[in-house]
Amino acid sequence: EQAARVPLLGEAEKDLLLRADRVKIDHDRALADLRKLTRRAEPADREKRPKCQRDYLLEEMSWLAKDFADEKKWKLMTAKRIAKAVERWHMDGDRRREKAQTDALAQQRRAAARVAKHVRAFWAQVERVVRWKNDIEVAKIRQQTRNRQLDFLVGQTERYSSMLASELNADQGMRTGLSSAPALP
Repeated sequence: EQAARVPLLGEAEKDLLLRADRVKIDHDRALADLRKLTRRAEPADREKRPKCQRDYLLEEMSWLAKDFADEKKWKLMTAKRIAKAVERWHMDGDRRREKAQTDALAQQRRAAARVAKHVRAFWAQVERVVRWKNDIEVAKIRQQTRNRQLDFLVGQTERYSSMLASELNADQGMRTGLSSAPALP
C-alpha cells in the first residue's frame, strides 16, 4: 500500500505545480490587459481638454505623495539631528561626570595636602616641645653636674682651707711657743 501511495503523491505534486503555473499565467495576462485599458493621457491631450475631477484627483494625489515624501525626509533629518544632539548630550554628560570625578579627586588631594601640612606642623611643634624639654633636662643635668663639681670644689677648698688654717695655727703655736720660752744664755 505504501508503494502505491508514493506515486500518487508525486502525481498530486505535479498537478499542484501545473495549477500554480496556470494561475500565474492567468494573473500576468490579466495585468497586461489592465495596463492596456488604463492608458495614460499624454500631456498634450490634457492641455487640449478641460480638467475633470479625475485630473484634479491625480494632481492632489501627486502633490500629497510629494508632500508625504518631503515630510518623511524632514522627519528623518530631524530625527537624525535630535539623535545626534542626544548623543552629544550623553557624551557631554559622560565628560561632565568624568570632569566631576577628576575635580572631586583633585579636591580630595588638596584637602589631604592641607591635612598633611597641618599634621606636619603639629609634629614639628611636638618635636620642638620635646627638644625644649630635652634641653631643659640636659640643662638640669648639667646644672646638677656643675653643682656637684662646685660642691666638690667648695668641699676641697674648705678642706684645704681648714688644713691650711690648722697648719698655720700649728706653725703659729710653735712660733708663739718659741717666743714665750726663756732665752738661753
